[in-house]
Parts: sequence; C-alpha cells; structure tokens
Amino acid sequence: MLAGHWVRGHWREHYYASVDEHRPIWIEGFPRGDFTRPAPARDRLLVARGDRTA
Repeated sequence: MLAGHWVRGHWREHYYASVDEHRPIWIEGFPRGDFTRPAPARDRLLVARGDRTA
C-alpha cells in the first residue's frame, strides 16, 4: 500500500430531492492512505508552491 497523500477539494453537483434540483456543494480536501509508512523511493520529488501566477 502507498504512503499517505492529500485529496484536493472539489465542487460536486448534489441532488436535493425536496426541491427536485441539483446544487453545487464544496467537498473539503481530506487525507487518504497510511501516513505512518515512508514515502516510496522515486527519481523525483514534486513540491507544491503557492499560487501559480504568471
């Protein structure tokens, strides 16, 4: 099994039966996997760095 990682947040169209329509809801990011295991050995390391403005 892989080491832990974060799943990013995203929008989802949620169905509300009481009003018979779909509305967007925000799904928060969450951790997934086993954070007690070390990261697998790879040739590269990806690093996230803030906003990507040009």
